[in-house]
Amino acid sequence: MSKARLKPNRPRPKVSVPTELAYRVRTFGWIHDQPYHSTHGTHGDDVMLTVVRSGRGFYLRGKDRIEVTGSMVGLVLPQSVTDQDVGILMADPDEPYNHDYCRFAGHQAVDAAKRILQAHDQQPFFKPQSIAQVLDLMRQMRGYRVRHTDVSQQSDSRPPSPMEGLLACLLAVLESAEPVVGDEKNLSADRLYRYLHDHMAQPLSLDHMAEAFGVSKEHLCRVAKTVLGMTIVNQAEQIKIDWATVLLHQPELSIADVARRVGYVDPLYFSKVFRKHMGASPRQWRQGL
Repeated sequence: MSKARLKPNRPRPKVSVPTELAYRVRTFGWIHDQPYHSTHGTHGDDVMLTVVRSGRGFYLRGKDRIEVTGSMVGLVLPQSVTDQDVGILMADPDEPYNHDYCRFAGHQAVDAAKRILQAHDQQPFFKPQSIAQVLDLMRQMRGYRVRHTDVSQQSDSRPPSPMEGLLACLLAVLESAEPVVGDEKNLSADRLYRYLHDHMAQPLSLDHMAEAFGVSKEHLCRVAKTVLGMTIVNQAEQIKIDWATVLLHQPELSIADVARRVGYVDPLYFSKVFRKHMGASPRQWRQGL
């Protein structure tokens, strides 16, 4: 007689108790110095808010891969709302992110999250101009919770806490209209960052960029310097060199290959720009890994 196979006693994830409240914080915590951290975008029917303080990571959803860096905010809606996979958030092992997270529910909170994502073209991770206020509100939320607090099983009989009030404020800050300089609403920091990231593998052309935004090159440069805090050229260089340091971890890529992937046709000029930002040549930097 064969022995019965014993099934491992694995705890199953608990589904959050439904809520009729406008705002309900489910979990709150923070991740720091975990090179191989990974987690689902969210759980159950809740929304996940992630505020990245520093470091790097990436968000995988289907064929999409979004680079996540400091000062970015993530909002991931549940699959029941979007009919999309919730994806996976993963840390960069070489420069792991440091982030706070808050999983929440509530009809007003979820509606606010939908509107925020709509304003950011449904991009789950974005850089808001209000990041300083967001970071401050998350810092205040830390004061009301020990690390990795989970109250998903508490019913509406638990009265709203200051956490719910801070969540409401935080979502209102993210939803509020970003300040617009000049008369071109398209020239927000988020849209400029996105353009530079999308065209990272191409040489920067201010003429083409101005045409894409439907403004003059002079107006583009003037407004962009205000909303980015630096010139477009410097911002583009910083984005390209940041990604180049990631690509240099791939030994199968030559220095020339890395240069082309970040939009530099001339490897010598790429090395010059890299040294300006990193204090070493690409080859020296790679040897020091």
